[in-house]
This record gives sequence, C-alpha cells and structure tokens, in this order.
Amino acid sequence: MGFSPWGGVSQAFDYANVWAQQKADVHPPFYYVIIHTICSFFPGVFSKWFGLIPNLFCLPVIDILLYQIGKILFGSRARALMAAMIYGFGAMMMNMIIFIRMYAFLTVAVLALVLLFLWYFEREKDRRFWLYLYLISVIGTLIQYYFLIVLFFLCLFQGIVFLWRRKWKDVLCFLLTLTAAGVSSVLIFPAMLDHIFGSGYRGQEAWDNIVSVDNLAERIVGNVGWMARELFGGRVVMVLFFLAMGVLLFGRKGRFKRILKEISPQEYMVLCMTVCYLAVIIKIAPFRADRYIMCVGWCLIFLSMDLLHRLLCLLKKDWKYEKICVLGFLVFLGLNVSSMIVLKGELPFSYLTNRELREQLSQYKDSMAVYIYEDSWTLCNHYEDLPLFQKYMFVNYKEFPEIMEARKETGIVLYVSTSSYEGDAIVDEILSSGQRWKEAEFLCTYGMANVYYLWE
Repeated sequence: MGFSPWGGVSQAFDYANVWAQQKADVHPPFYYVIIHTICSFFPGVFSKWFGLIPNLFCLPVIDILLYQIGKILFGSRARALMAAMIYGFGAMMMNMIIFIRMYAFLTVAVLALVLLFLWYFEREKDRRFWLYLYLISVIGTLIQYYFLIVLFFLCLFQGIVFLWRRKWKDVLCFLLTLTAAGVSSVLIFPAMLDHIFGSGYRGQEAWDNIVSVDNLAERIVGNVGWMARELFGGRVVMVLFFLAMGVLLFGRKGRFKRILKEISPQEYMVLCMTVCYLAVIIKIAPFRADRYIMCVGWCLIFLSMDLLHRLLCLLKKDWKYEKICVLGFLVFLGLNVSSMIVLKGELPFSYLTNRELREQLSQYKDSMAVYIYEDSWTLCNHYEDLPLFQKYMFVNYKEFPEIMEARKETGIVLYVSTSSYEGDAIVDEILSSGQRWKEAEFLCTYGMANVYYLWE
C-alpha cells in the first residue's frame, strides 16, 4: 500500500497529483498539500498521526489568536485568558483537534482575519493591513470555501464603516486588495470556480439549498442541537442558561438599553459576522454537522461570556471586578462539564464505538476482507481495518466476480459501501449468481459500509 491517499511511493512530493485529485473533488488544495507533504516523508507508512499533527500544530496558534482577540474585545487580559481557556477546554475545540480534516486550519484563518479587522478597526490602514488582508484571504480561500462567507460579512461591515466615515481611499484599496486576492486564488486553483459555480456537486447543493425552503426547521434544530451539545451543556441546559440571561437582561428596560450602549462597534462586527455566517451555513450546508460551526464556535462563547459579565456587573455593583470574572468563568466551566456529560465523555470524532466493532471483526482476522465501493472517498472510513485482516482488497462491484473467481479463499469478510449500494441486495445477488459463495451472515454496520461474512 502507498503512503498517502493519493498514491504510492512514486508520487512523493507530487503536488500536481494533489491538484488533479482536488480538482476532481469539491475542496481546495491547501490542507491536502500539507497532508501530502507529511506523508511524503514516510513512504509506505500509514498512521493517524499524519493527520493529527497538523491539527496539534494549529492548537497553540488558535489559543494565541483567541487570547489576542479577547484582549481587544474585553479590554482585559484576565478575561481574555479565561475566555480562551473556556473554549480551549470545550467539547467543540477538542472535537475539532481530533477531526482529521481542514477545519482546524479554517479556524486559524478565521481567527487571523477577525484579529486583523479588530486590531485595525480604529487605526489608520497601512500597507501591512492590506498585505495581511490579501494573504489571509488567499490562504483562507484555499483552505475551505466557507471561509468566503466569513470574509464577505466582515468586509461588508468594514466597508459600511468606510463609507459612513467617508474613507474613499480605504474603499478603493479594499476593493483592489480583495480583487487581487480573488484573482490570485483562482490562478492558483482554477477549479474552484467550477466547484462553487459550476458542476461541483457541493456547489450545486449549496445553490439548490439557497432557493429551497425544504427542511429549514429541521436544519435549524439540528445545528442548534450541535451548538447546545458542544458549547452550552446540552439543549436543556442551554435553554435554561439563555432563559435566565434573558430574564436578567429584559427584567428592566433601562438595563437592556445600557448594555446596548456599552457594546463596542468591534463586538457588533463579530456578532454580525457570527449570526450571518450561521444563517448562511444553516441554509446551504449539505449536512447538519458541527464541523461547519467550529470556525465560529469561539464567537458564541466569547459573546455569551461578555454578556454574562456585563449583566453581573449591573446586578452586583458592590462585588469586586475579580469576583465577577471568576463567577463568569465558573459558570462556563460548568457548561463545559455539562457538555461532556451530555456527550457521555465521548467526542463525536473520537469514534470510540468503532473499537467495539473492530473487536467484533477481529475474530475473522485470518480471512481476506473485500471492500465493494463506487465512491472511493468512503474508503477512508475503514483504513484502520487494514491491520485486522490477513489480506485486504478494494474492488469495484463490476469487477468483483472476475477478481474473486481467480482467488482461492473459502471465506471472505465483505464490506459493501452504503453510499452507493444496498448491502442486502448486493449479497443476495452474489449468492444467487452461481458463484461459489453459498452462505452469508450480516456482521454489523461500520463506518460507511455494511459488513458481511461470506463462505462456500
């Protein structure tokens, strides 16, 4: 077996192949360049750490960026540190770090962009601002197309501020910088236009979802459910938490107006970006999944912590500042603990339940495993099965009879990809086709496949 998802040892550092593979896929290439580079140093080796190491590298970068953003939003190092710690020890953050996809890098790009806008919000825009905006825009776009949603709403807010303040030179530089970033991104990876606006199936799904109102309520409930479970201690706890904050906030009309006046324009910018991003994601995302929320999950925590802090300051005027900070920290720490209780101590992307299934399949370790697939991306759900069996083979269903006729195994473990086929129908067809397989037993549903044992 080769060392990377894109081929064998001969393809080490072959970035043209990465570009070709991502052109056929629906994602930009930046993350896959990193994974391919790491794998190229270890030919013939398969390890989950090749995917986890980039995420672990992102972890301290995310923490530093969170702290810097917190200092600007809260005007306090202590509160910034507390907010960064709360999100850092939260279920969503930990789940993101163990998820071998590009979402940790997407979060870094979003945080860097937000920090840039916050840092320069009241400052004169110099050459470094435009350079950083260009670089972050290009890199973020090449990480994940959803970065463009964050970029659009942040730029829209900042652009309105420019127009309001009659910063015509900044408006012109803004347009030129973003145009240059867009052109550069397309020149680096031309396939993105087809992915977003053309025949890319994710792009088509997104445009179809924009004009469709089907399942909108279900989409909202599903995404709010993820936020509740991983950020606010579960649905019941989240409802009680925000209900209590609402009672305290609207209990007195003057209290609500006072808090609104104290909120800074920078906080309104982050709030608008977060709300608008979530509204778009809920509408266009192909799945109701936490992965699409991860890059703005920190915003929800930071803004909620700030609101609670302001409420406590109004309610407990005789309390010391440090006491209010610690109380707010303990409340959100309790929400983190509640989230882990709701998740039963198991992060969704840890796949701990798969261990039990692998143990169940280990009794067939002396057999050969055959994976019938059509969409090859489903194979990655079963890479860890490789050490279980004496032999392992991936075949297209059309090639299955011919390939198996030449082999001598009397029993095989058969994986049937559920993304393309009905497992029971495939097995029935194999048993009735006159091939040597006469009996079949359903073992389990695992990853993206139904698993059976076939014997003569």
